[in-house]
Amino acid sequence: MDTLRKLQQLQKLESLVTLLDSKFSFLGFSFGLDGLIGLIPGAGDFAGGVISVLIIFRIKHIGVSDAVFHKMITNIFLDVFIGSVPLFGDIFDFAFKANERNLRLARRYLEGEASFATAEKIREV
Repeated sequence: MDTLRKLQQLQKLESLVTLLDSKFSFLGFSFGLDGLIGLIPGAGDFAGGVISVLIIFRIKHIGVSDAVFHKMITNIFLDVFIGSVPLFGDIFDFAFKANERNLRLARRYLEGEASFATAEKIREV
C-alpha cells in the first residue's frame, strides 16, 4: 500500500477518534465519549481502553513502525491505568486524549514516510 493510501486509511479513523476524545465542548473545554465512559467506575476505563486498542491495531495494520506502535500502547496504558484512579484519573482521562495522540503519532510517521519516498523519487531523476 502506498503512503498516500495509508494516509487516506488513517483519515477514515479520524471521525472515530474525534468522537472519542474531543467531539463535545463545554466552557471552552473539549471532551469525547472516552472521558464520559471513563466516569463509569471500574469498567469505564477498561471499555475505553479496549476501543483504543482496536484503533491502534487498525493503525498498525495500515503501516506504522514497531517503535510508533509501542508509543501508542504506552499512551493507552497511561490512559487506562491513570484514568482508573478515582477523581484524579477522571480529570486526567478528559485531558490526556490518548486516541488523538496516537493518531498524531501515526500521521507524523506516515507523512515522514511520504517525504522520504518523494526524496527517493527525486534522486532517481
